[in-house]
Amino acid sequence: MCVMPLHWIVDSKERLVITTADGHVTRQDVDDYIRAMNGAGTQPYRKLFDGSRGETDMTPEDMLAIGVLLRERHATGTPGPLAVVIPPDTAKCVRVGREVRHAMQTLTPLVEPLSIDEAFLDLSGTER
Repeated sequence: MCVMPLHWIVDSKERLVITTADGHVTRQDVDDYIRAMNGAGTQPYRKLFDGSRGETDMTPEDMLAIGVLLRERHATGTPGPLAVVIPPDTAKCVRVGREVRHAMQTLTPLVEPLSIDEAFLDLSGTER
C-alpha cells in the first residue's frame, strides 16, 4: 500500500489550492505534486502549502531543482501567490536573533528592539 505524504484540495470557485504535507516528503513527491497541479491548470490559483507535519531529507540541490522547476512554470503564465507554512527551528531563531542583536549593538548602543528579528537603530554619527 502506497501512502502519499502530500494531500491537496483544489477549490476552483475560490481559485485556491490547499496542500498539506503529512510524513516523509521526497523530491519525487514534490515533482509529482507540481506535475499534478500543472495538469489541473492551477498555476494562476492562490496556493497554501502547510508543511508543519511533514519532514524531508532533501538536499540543497534538491530544493534548488524544485525552485528551477517552479520557475520554469512561470514562463508559461502568471503564477498565483504561494504561502508556505513550516515549523520554525526556535533554538536557531533565538541564537541568530541574539547574534544579529549583538552585531547591531556593535554599531550603536541606541537599539530599540521591536521583535525577535526587527529593531530600530539610531546610526547618527556612525558615518565613515
